Amino acid sequence: MILLVVAVAEWTSLKAVERAFAELLFRDARNAAEVMIEACRTVYQFQVIREFERKIVLMQAANQVPDSVTQEDLEFITERERLPLALLTDLEGSIISGSGPISPEIQLALGNLREELSGVYEGALDADTFGIDLQLPLTTGPKGMAMRVANGVVLLFAPDPLIPEREELTIGHMIRRFGENPRVRYIALQDESGFIFANRSRLGDDSPLELTRLEEDSFLVAVYEQGKPDYRYHNLGSERIFEMAIRFPAMGRYRGVLRTGLSTSDHDRLLRGYAIQLGIVLLSALIISVIAISLLLTTKRLAIQKGLSDAILSETSAACVAIDSDGLINLFNPGAARIFRINPQNAIGKAVEDILSGDPLMLCDSIDRGSGRTFRADLNIGKESRVLDVSTGILPDGGAFAVSEDVTNMMQLKKDAAANEHLRALGELAAGVAHEIRNPLNAIGIAAQRLETEFDPVEDAEGYTELLSGLRTEIHRLDRVIREFIGLSAPMAPDLIRQPIKPLLDNIIDGAALRSKCAGIQFEADISDCREVAYDSSQLEKAILNLVKNAIEATPVGGKIKIRAFSRNEDVHIIIWDNGPPIPDKIRSKLGKPFITSGKEGGTGIGLFVAFRIIRDHGGRIEVDSDKDGTSFEIIIPGGSR
Repeated sequence: MILLVVAVAEWTSLKAVERAFAELLFRDARNAAEVMIEACRTVYQFQVIREFERKIVLMQAANQVPDSVTQEDLEFITERERLPLALLTDLEGSIISGSGPISPEIQLALGNLREELSGVYEGALDADTFGIDLQLPLTTGPKGMAMRVANGVVLLFAPDPLIPEREELTIGHMIRRFGENPRVRYIALQDESGFIFANRSRLGDDSPLELTRLEEDSFLVAVYEQGKPDYRYHNLGSERIFEMAIRFPAMGRYRGVLRTGLSTSDHDRLLRGYAIQLGIVLLSALIISVIAISLLLTTKRLAIQKGLSDAILSETSAACVAIDSDGLINLFNPGAARIFRINPQNAIGKAVEDILSGDPLMLCDSIDRGSGRTFRADLNIGKESRVLDVSTGILPDGGAFAVSEDVTNMMQLKKDAAANEHLRALGELAAGVAHEIRNPLNAIGIAAQRLETEFDPVEDAEGYTELLSGLRTEIHRLDRVIREFIGLSAPMAPDLIRQPIKPLLDNIIDGAALRSKCAGIQFEADISDCREVAYDSSQLEKAILNLVKNAIEATPVGGKIKIRAFSRNEDVHIIIWDNGPPIPDKIRSKLGKPFITSGKEGGTGIGLFVAFRIIRDHGGRIEVDSDKDGTSFEIIIPGGSR
C-alpha cells in the first residue's frame, strides 16, 4: 500500500511537473518571441525611415535637374546632393553621359530599367522611382529616380544602404539571431504562400528540416486566424520537439506564423531522473533547480535583447521618449538629449511635464486617449525654433512612447526654395515693370527740361520754377527706385578675392563723411587694422553704402553717425550706428526681406534687402540692434578659408 501511494504520488508529481514545465517553456518562448517581434518592428520602422530618407534625397536632387541636362549638370548634382551616380540616357535607354564610373551591378540593372520605367521613357510620367520598396526595405539592387528632360531621361541613383543595414538591421537577421539560442532547434516564419524564412539550428544530425505547410496544419491555422499563441509536442527526426507558435504581425511583406522549436532533451532527462527518485522532496528540489536555471537563461536572454534595443536607441538620430502610466520618464535616448538639450540622467524618473514643459510630445494626452497619434510640433528650444515630426503610441503597461524626428532643416530647405522662386518671379516682374516705366519717365524728364528752358511763364514765375523743381526731384526719385528694381532682378554671385578691407572702408568713409556734413550730421569713424578677408569689392561696397545711406536718411539734423571696423577671431566686424529714431520691433524682425524698410519715410526696402543678400552671399550675416539710444547694423564677414 505504501509503495502504491508512493508510486501514485510520484506519478502525480511527474505529471504536474511535466505540465508546469510545458507552461514555463511556453511562457518563456512566448515572452522571448514577443520581445523579438517588437525588436523586428523597430528594425522595420528604421528601414522604412531610411527608405524615406533616400526618397527625400532623390527629391532634393530632382529639384536641381534643369530642363536640358549636360555632363556638367550631372556632375554638379551628384557632388551637391552626394549621390553615387547620375546618368543621362536617350529614350531607348542607351547612356549618353554620366557623372562617374558605372558599377557592374548598375550596368546589369540598366537593361531592366528601361522596361521598369517605361512610363517615364514613353512620356506618360514626368518622374518615377525605382528600387524603393517600403513593403520590403533594404532590398538589393539600385535605388533611384528617373526624370524626363528635354534631351532624354535622367537617372539619379540613391546612396547604397550601409553594410550593417543590409546584413544586421533586417528582420531576417533578427530572427536568425533569435535562432542562435542553443535550445532552439529551428525557427520559421510562414504564411499561406509558403515559408518566408526558415532556419535550422543545432540539430544533432544532418537530416533536412521538414515542416508542415500552414494550410495543411490545423494547429497553425488556428493560431493564425485566432491570433492566440499556442504550443504542442511533435517529433523531428529522432528528437522530441516543443513547438511554440505565435502570429507575426504584418510588417510590409513579413507576416504569418512564427514557429519556434525548442529541444525537450533537458525536460525528458529531468523526468527520467525524477522517476528514479522515491521522494517528493527530491522532486521539489529538482523543480526549484530547473526554475532557477530557466530564470537565469531568461534573464540573460532579456539582457541581450535589452542590449540590442539600447544600441538601436543610442544610434538612431530620432528622439525616443517613454513614460509609465504615472507620467514618469523611463526612456530618454541620446537623440532626445541632443534635440531637447537635456541630460538623460536628469530626465529619468521625473515627470514628463516637469522636464518637457507643456508635454510637447503629447505623451500624457496619448495615455488619456488610449491611443497614439502622428503630428508635427513647433518647439522653442533655447533661442532656436525647431520643428519635429512626432509619432506616439501606447505601451502594454499603460504608459506611452513617442518617436520624433527633427525636420527643421528640411522645412527650412523647402522655405528657402519657395523664397528663391518667389524672388525670381518678383525680379522678372520688376524688370518688366521698370522697363515699361522708364521710357515714359524719360519723356516726362525731357518735357520738364524743355518747360524750364524753352518757356517763360506769364505770371508767378517763382511758383512755376518751384513746380518744375519738385517735378524733377520726383523724377529722380522714381528713377532711383527703378534702378533698385532692376538691381533686384539681376542678382550675381560674388567674385570673392582675399584682400585687405581697410582701403575699401577708407573710400566709403570719405564719401560718407562728406554726405553727413552736407546733411548737418556729425560723423565719426574708427577703423582698426582689419585682417584680410575674401570679398567682392563692388558688391560689398554697395551693401555698406546702402546701410550708410539709410543711416544718413534716418538721422535728424544735428544727429550723429559712427562707423567702426575691427577683427575678432577670424572674422571682420563693421558696425554702422546712428542716433536716429529706433526701428519698431515688428519691423526689425522682418528686416532683410523685400520691401521691408527700416521705418524711414519714402523708402522701398530694396536697398536694405540687397545689402542683406550680398552679405549672406559672402557667407556672413547682419545683426540689427535698435533702442532709444540709437540703431546699429553690424556686418560680420567670415575670414576663414573658403
